[in-house]
Amino acid sequence: MENIFRNGTNGHLCSFRAISILKKSRAVRYRLCDNYARFYLKYIEPNIDEIKDGKFEFEQIPELKNWQTIMGLAFENLVLNHVLDFKESLHLAGAQIRAAAPFLKPGKDGVQIDLLIQTDETMYIVEVKRRKVIDAGIIDEVKEKVRAIRKPRDVSIRKGLIYEGELSPAVRRSGYFDALVDIERFLRD
Repeated sequence: MENIFRNGTNGHLCSFRAISILKKSRAVRYRLCDNYARFYLKYIEPNIDEIKDGKFEFEQIPELKNWQTIMGLAFENLVLNHVLDFKESLHLAGAQIRAAAPFLKPGKDGVQIDLLIQTDETMYIVEVKRRKVIDAGIIDEVKEKVRAIRKPRDVSIRKGLIYEGELSPAVRRSGYFDALVDIERFLRD
């Protein structure tokens, strides 16, 4: 992190205001917004000695250890870098967004929300998933996150899912999510 600040971010580092549900937060958090820099730090750097010694071999990229996890994080980062592009798909067109960022509530009853969007009247919990098949278990995952959030009295909670992969028909039929955004369809339109 020191190198990034010393050498300049060159657009690789994004800042966002930390979201505090019950009071206004002044805290600023940082995340790497450049996917290659994230890939380098999470995958190349830890294996740099093996790579230099020629011991790091693979035939296809999907064979790399934890590749699906790396791709999931890159997908999540892509969504976070373009959150305002999703306003209409999330039924937020015209809404004044006060905050939009990942949310982490640490501790025993902690929760991690991929994207929490706040307007004056609504908190939008957005799950970002990249899986071959997204089954109905996603509903229970998000229900747990909704239960863990303490919301202000006059604020409603809505749920969204931005996904890449095959969505189980049970998820669509459930009507649980206020917005379902298929990234492939979104990019075509």
